[in-house]
Amino acid sequence: MFTRTPKKRQKDIGWVSPEERAASLLSVAIAEGDGADDDHITILDKDLQEKKRREQKEKETAEANKAAEQAVAIAPRFERQKLRVLIVTAETAVFARGGAVETEYAALGEYLDELHIIVRTLRREDAYVSRRIASNVWVYPTDSRSALVSLYDTYVLANRQLAFAAGFRADVVVATDPFETGVAAYSIALRHGRPLQLQVSTDPFESDFLAEHPGNKWRLLAAKFVIPRADCLFVRGERMETLLVRRYPEHAGRITVLPPFHHLASFRDAVPAFNLHERYPQFKFVILVISRLDADSRVELAIDVCAPLVQQYPTIGLVVVGDGPLRARLAKKVLAANLQNKIVFEPETDDLVSHMKTANLFLNVSADEEHDMLLAASAAAGLPVLTVAGEMASVLFKDGVNAFVCPENDMVCLQARIGEFLNDNQLRTAFSINARDTVFSALDQDVAAYRKKLIGSFESCVVKSYFEDRIP
Repeated sequence: MFTRTPKKRQKDIGWVSPEERAASLLSVAIAEGDGADDDHITILDKDLQEKKRREQKEKETAEANKAAEQAVAIAPRFERQKLRVLIVTAETAVFARGGAVETEYAALGEYLDELHIIVRTLRREDAYVSRRIASNVWVYPTDSRSALVSLYDTYVLANRQLAFAAGFRADVVVATDPFETGVAAYSIALRHGRPLQLQVSTDPFESDFLAEHPGNKWRLLAAKFVIPRADCLFVRGERMETLLVRRYPEHAGRITVLPPFHHLASFRDAVPAFNLHERYPQFKFVILVISRLDADSRVELAIDVCAPLVQQYPTIGLVVVGDGPLRARLAKKVLAANLQNKIVFEPETDDLVSHMKTANLFLNVSADEEHDMLLAASAAAGLPVLTVAGEMASVLFKDGVNAFVCPENDMVCLQARIGEFLNDNQLRTAFSINARDTVFSALDQDVAAYRKKLIGSFESCVVKSYFEDRIP
């Protein structure tokens, strides 16, 4: 099941309809071998010359027939004007009725013939059920006993729900990560002969990846297996594209770069409902951290960075907004250091605008997609940013121009940059203005155009997979 030699990579082509491409392939096949090479061959025997002409004619006819058969075989799959897409993900937020994730998937369905979403879920999680979230959009949970079993359950579920007598309904399979989800999606794509688009938002080859989670050793093996076997890749920034091309040069020209869409005007234009300085009058300078409080968020690192600063400067405070399994432990750590009046915790909230518009500095120490959104929103709100390097940071910020960007886990750099913010009001103002200008120029705010680009990445993957080996 899991042995497929990567296809030979060919040059990029622009998008044309599958019907036009099939017709052009037929024309190319007929045009090839037109006898031009015969001018370089001298055959004295007329019988041999006539035999050579007959063989050449038979060869041309055979090639034309083969090309016609290929065109006939491919064309029925693309008689539709829109694609059918299968997305494999672990994003359980899609089951929240009326939530942002469900709403976005339903909106994508307007650009597709069908959209099927298989979500890798575990039985110990909330009870999820298959349902239709739009007229042509369906979502299915695997309800698996374990993460490993979910790979098999995803494969079986796809066959049960999407494979019928007329064939497999999806034209392309999309995996939202290159780990367990990627392997599950690859098995489906391989079984049904469909192209696989692999979305890569985390660099599994960075030095700290293995140390972040005990299961990352197996995830690294999964990424090494599935990335070179994907038909195309989808990334959120040029930094990730460069890393992947350097490691897998055969993917050059087969990677779509599309930063995530965020509705940033609301963060720019909204009026804050409260002021953090009024809520915490003991703070003249507020450092803001917004994150889920779990092991992957690295909030503990943010606390370690700020602890000596808030001890040294009585008017500096750290406000941490978020919930998660580590909240109790982090609160005990702050209490043990007698910093409970310097470092305060607030629960997760929908009103991030008020926090961002009334704080003095946004501190981000984690490079993942959730924090990427917060970086863009903070910049749109006019809040100066200090962040570690990551996908969104590479798109939005230039160190020392519109933000400060430090290497991951570099406490010395983070503490030094906070000191620079504290001592330079003009710098904070310049960063605020420059970052706000950059975020609106770098990130497309036309949601319809963004969705079309995303659908275009699916279409491009299909074209390159089915037709690239036939391009002369």
